[in-house]
This record gives sequence, C-alpha cells and structure tokens, in this order.
Amino acid sequence: MYIEVKDLGNGGEAATAFFLYLNTYSSVNVAFCNEMMLRGSDIKQNFTLLCVEWLKALAGQNVFDDRNEASVIYARNIGELLDDSDMPARKELSARYAPKEFAFSPDDHAGAAEFMEHYLRRCKTNDDFINAALRSHRTLQQAFTRLCCKWFSMFAEVSSRKKYVKLAKKVDTLRRGFPFI
Repeated sequence: MYIEVKDLGNGGEAATAFFLYLNTYSSVNVAFCNEMMLRGSDIKQNFTLLCVEWLKALAGQNVFDDRNEASVIYARNIGELLDDSDMPARKELSARYAPKEFAFSPDDHAGAAEFMEHYLRRCKTNDDFINAALRSHRTLQQAFTRLCCKWFSMFAEVSSRKKYVKLAKKVDTLRRGFPFI
C-alpha cells in the first residue's frame, strides 16, 4: 500500500495524505520529526509555521468533543502565549526539484518527511492544508497536534537564535501529554 498524491501543491490533498500516514502508526512522531530535522532550515522553519498555524486555527474551533478537547485547550493556551512578533516570515521555497506527484509507504518515515518537504516547496500558503485538517476526524486532529508538540520539544533541545527555533521553544513551554483515544 502506498499513499499517493497527484498534486503536492494542493493543500487539501496533501493534508488527507499526511493524515493517512498519521493514522497508520501510533508512534510516528519521533521517527518523522527525526527525519524532518535532517531537512534544510527553510523547510524546518516552514514546517514550524505550519504547526503554529494549525494550532491557531484549532484554537478558534467552537465545536469539539472528547477526542480533541485536549488539543483545542492546548491550542488556545498557545494562542494566548504568542503574538505576531513571535512569528517568523514564511520562507519562499523553490519548487524546481519538487515533483508534482508523490507516493510513499505509510511505514516510511523518511518518505513522509520527503513528502512534507515537497508539499512545503509547492504550496504558497497552508490555508488549504489547515482547512482540510479541520474537517478531518477529531482523533487525527489530536494526532497531528501531538506530532506538532513533538516537533516543538525537539527544538527545545537545539541551541540556535533563529526566530523559528525561539518560537518552537516558546510553544514547548506549554507542552503537555494528550490522551490516546
């Protein structure tokens, strides 16, 4: 079985594919984040921004249930912690070598990180990805929030003055465990 995407520039299609990956294994967080840490700084910055944009969108949700309540509360706390000065600018990335189509195995964490890199290179904004994620199953929303938390916690260990690393460290101060539902 492979997860296939026909248009990596389509945020909705990319979100659906990535959430299939998240739904396949319950412990993708560390393996995926380790692979993302091997990417260039512009990719890491844009992925950090995707995670923060996700949390900001999730914080605005008024309809939630037990499956993602902890994520919504956490996201609201993050929203209270951050202001616009915390946010680095989105990096404009070259899509020159990023394919339009991509397929990866759900147990291939390096492939999932490569998929995310190509998505980040092809998309202009994360709006469609975020909107598709907000329409996804609540348990998958919780899984994506958990993945973002792991991403932030990895940067809490990095020594850097880059703005996106400082942002991740600030967000990580509110890290907490989420229930597995």
